[in-house]
Amino acid sequence: MLCLLVGPVLPVGATPPLRDALLQEPAGPEQVGADRGVRYLPPALLRDFYAQRDWQPLWDSAERRRALAEALASLADDGLDPRDYPLPTASESGSCAELRLSHSWALAVWHLLRGRLVRNAHEPLWQAPQTRPSTDAGVQLLALLAAHSSQPAAAVAAARPALPAYSALRDTLARLPAHPEGWTALPPGKLLHPGDLDPRVTALRQQLYHYGDLATDGTPPDSMRYDAALVAALRRFQYRHGLAADGVLGPRTLAALNQSPQTRRERLAVNLERWRWRRAEPFPDGVLVDIAGARIELRQGGRPRWRARTQVGTPQRPTPLLRSAVKRLTVNPSWVVPPTILRRDTLPALRADPGYLSAHAMEVLDLSGRVLDLATVDWARPGGIMLRQRPGPSNPLGRVALRFPNPFSVYLHDTPNQQLFSGAHRSHSSGCVRVEDALTLAHHLVETGQGEANSLHSALESTRTRELQLSREVPILLDYWTADVDDDGRVILRPDLYGRDPALAAALSRPLPVSPLPGCRTPLD
Repeated sequence: MLCLLVGPVLPVGATPPLRDALLQEPAGPEQVGADRGVRYLPPALLRDFYAQRDWQPLWDSAERRRALAEALASLADDGLDPRDYPLPTASESGSCAELRLSHSWALAVWHLLRGRLVRNAHEPLWQAPQTRPSTDAGVQLLALLAAHSSQPAAAVAAARPALPAYSALRDTLARLPAHPEGWTALPPGKLLHPGDLDPRVTALRQQLYHYGDLATDGTPPDSMRYDAALVAALRRFQYRHGLAADGVLGPRTLAALNQSPQTRRERLAVNLERWRWRRAEPFPDGVLVDIAGARIELRQGGRPRWRARTQVGTPQRPTPLLRSAVKRLTVNPSWVVPPTILRRDTLPALRADPGYLSAHAMEVLDLSGRVLDLATVDWARPGGIMLRQRPGPSNPLGRVALRFPNPFSVYLHDTPNQQLFSGAHRSHSSGCVRVEDALTLAHHLVETGQGEANSLHSALESTRTRELQLSREVPILLDYWTADVDDDGRVILRPDLYGRDPALAAALSRPLPVSPLPGCRTPLD
């Protein structure tokens, strides 16, 4: 139990104990394991908070301490470990107990505001300098704590991201038991089609009921018939897991069904952390590319205005995470083969087929851009050359490319391979993002300027390559998360395309060392 924190009456002119403790040099993050990429409390935060309170204690109410303990325990539903926010130990009393309570309280609020982990130490997001948020997060934290000092537990609730996805994922995690009764993995077997008889149907029925996709339908639980109700339930499950909703139990669906309850909890926790990162650096308007979901939307006024499917990078050539601004469009673009594709794909293809270049409307240039005679190139050891594909119906960039500054040489573009947008899994590119109906997006970006719209229309009517500068730069964010909600509030768990969830789950599971407090002799765990 926590003792009542009521200090003795101080003589006139005496230094308050909290001020005496807090004015000592606090332990810096380097002393408590900052190399792990964990977000620690700003060292001066407690000093500044108590200075605003004229060094008066906060936790001199048993009710207030009890409410805080409950709020810290609720962090488990946020995918955080309440043990990282400890209450005072038996050896901590007086000012040290007061500071332990405040540190755990402030640290919990800080993690909800900014994320428990430092994003760029785990999933780096490259940002163009002009797109970096300029808010002072420490000032934001201090203001939130001060606003809720009379009801500290309310600060924990206020710090949670007010995002539909965050609320839905948190509610799902809260309802998901770590060790559910009756859950069992399905054994492998042949493809299961509607109407089939299979002994695995009983376990499938139990799983889909457990996941909430199948209500009780009156079918005997020992029936081995893969009936219509079960097919509809599996389709709902497939939709919620980013799979082709065909009602067929195949290898990918089986793998999704057989994720253990603990793995599901970890995936939800990982994505709650990603949504905390998202809230920490808001992106209300602009072009948003959901890499794991292979989708794109144009946001205006904080709401989606236009959406489409995309094709993103393969696991071997992933689409990078970045934040920048679209500055120009290339209409009827030519395509300069990137060095990696040239080395890995194009050179082997043209060595095998001497007619490859002409069949693909390609020309060879030197590094200054001059067209070379093919006969002068040593194709066994080519050096100092570029391959460029002329505009046309087979050009990989289609009719338009959207350009924005970044060090990865990636961009958004149209594509002649429209048939690939219909697949459930759309990781086909070498890092750039292929956009379904890219011309509609281009028209949206130029619609604010009549001159730009006329220029785009004129350029599309010709076959010449044209560069169009936008009069207003449009923010763009390419980000990665594997859990989201649809427009109806249903949680969607997508395949972890680039295999990033386990590493982030491992980082979140590492316990925090107990932070040393100024003026207190608390050993590190």
